[in-house]
Amino acid sequence: MLIYTGLLVVLVVVPYFALHGNAVAIFSDEAGIGTVPILVVYLIANIALPVWVLTTNRPGFRPVKHLLIPLIGSAVLVYGVYEFVQPSQPPPANVFWAWILAIVVVAVAATAIVYVRRPAALQRAATAGPEYITQDAR
Repeated sequence: MLIYTGLLVVLVVVPYFALHGNAVAIFSDEAGIGTVPILVVYLIANIALPVWVLTTNRPGFRPVKHLLIPLIGSAVLVYGVYEFVQPSQPPPANVFWAWILAIVVVAVAATAIVYVRRPAALQRAATAGPEYITQDAR
């Protein structure tokens, strides 16, 4: 398989330079846009933690450890995502929300395609790793 190493330059950097005149700024913009999906994954993990502990180990549930700390973390993450996606920022950050929405749409579409083609793949991904779960030290 032939991999064209200049694809990023041709498809992204050159058009950005043509539109904005500063090709170096694209990397800082991409870093800002790419941060939000990572924050969203952490947010989902913070929400899932108390639910998972309550469904798998209800006696081991500790309110501070499994509820309060994830809630504080979630508040920080929501603020971070909000700061990235608010449309009242100066350009080009005022359209970050559209790029982030496009990333989410592509991710949902890719997941749907995988689910339609191989439903067992998502089930395997959801159940992978129980052998690495250990009991908390008390």
